[in-house]
Amino acid sequence: MGPPPIFTTEEENLLVCWIEVMAKKGFPINKNNLAQTVHDIIRNDERPTPSKVNLPGRAWMERFLKRHKDISQRNSENIDISRNRVTEKDIRN
Repeated sequence: MGPPPIFTTEEENLLVCWIEVMAKKGFPINKNNLAQTVHDIIRNDERPTPSKVNLPGRAWMERFLKRHKDISQRNSENIDISRNRVTEKDIRN
């Protein structure tokens, strides 16, 4: 069966909402950000976990992503400064 879940379904859905909101604001969450956030929640709530360091492992991360198929891993592409400064007027010209 394995260890009991650390988060409830509702709590995981809140994590998913947070990930989506941050991505829409231009701050995509990577695995390290998610792991650190989970660590902070566990530490602040003093929740019991099977991990000695209270960090989610690779298996937890894989299962989390499998449970929430609407979240996908992507590699961001840096935009150079000249592309960032293009305005609608520049495009119309």
